[in-house]
Amino acid sequence: MPPAAPTVPQPTWSGVMPGQEWLPWTNWEQTPWAYLPEKQAPEAMQWFSTMLPWMQQQVQGQQWQSEFDWRKAMDEWQRQFETGQDVWARGFQEQQLAQQKALEEQGQATLREGQALETFGRRWRPQTRWM
Repeated sequence: MPPAAPTVPQPTWSGVMPGQEWLPWTNWEQTPWAYLPEKQAPEAMQWFSTMLPWMQQQVQGQQWQSEFDWRKAMDEWQRQFETGQDVWARGFQEQQLAQQKALEEQGQATLREGQALETFGRRWRPQTRWM
């Protein structure tokens, strides 16, 4: 005979809900989405989805004692991100332009050397040493 599965006591929460001052219910059992039959699960989820932002805002206000403007924070983050992207793109473009300029100068030097070879018949380079 297999051993009996241990019984785990189901947690019961009898305390008050955080932010109860503004809610029309005072404990978890009174909430509109708690303890509904399974066939009413969509309705319970609708209730929960409707109330969750309000509950989060209330708890947030208790934590920071002020309302936190998510739009302002996201706009600031987006602005800083775009500024960082612009700085990176500008630096990358400057690097590419410097490489392109170096390649063009190298190509011009090769062209001048080829022209000198055609003109003088040998590799001509200016003398830079003093005797």
